[in-house]
Amino acid sequence: MAQYFFITCLCLERSERNSEKMKYNVLYVSNDATFGGAVQSLIDTLKIVKKRGITPIVIIPEKGVIETFLINLNIKYYIINFIRGCGPIGLSTSESEVEYFCNNFNVALKLQNILKKENIDLIHLNSSTSNVGA
Repeated sequence: MAQYFFITCLCLERSERNSEKMKYNVLYVSNDATFGGAVQSLIDTLKIVKKRGITPIVIIPEKGVIETFLINLNIKYYIINFIRGCGPIGLSTSESEVEYFCNNFNVALKLQNILKKENIDLIHLNSSTSNVGA
C-alpha cells in the first residue's frame, strides 16, 4: 500500500509547487474483475487518490464484480479483453505466441486511444504479471 501513497504524495507535492493546483489523470490496469485481494487493494487505493484530487480511470479485462465498486465510486472504467498471467518459460508454441502478440498489439492500440482521450499522466499496473500498460 505504501507505493500507492508514494504516487499520491508525489502528485500532490508537484501540484503544491505550482501556484494553481494541477489535476492528474491516472490509469489503473486491473488484471482481474472478480473480488479478491488485488481488487480490494485497488478499490482502497482508488478511494484514497480520488479524495486527494487525482482522477482515476480503470481498465478491467472483463465484466465482473469490480464494476459495481467502480460505479458506486463514480469512477470511469473501460473493459478491454486482454490475455492475463504468464505461462511456463519455454513451453509456449509458436501459435500461442502469435495469438499473444496479436492480442497485445490490439490492446495496445485501444490503450493508446484511451491515453490520448483521457489525458493520462501516469499508468499503474495492479499486477506484476500484466504486460498490458507496461
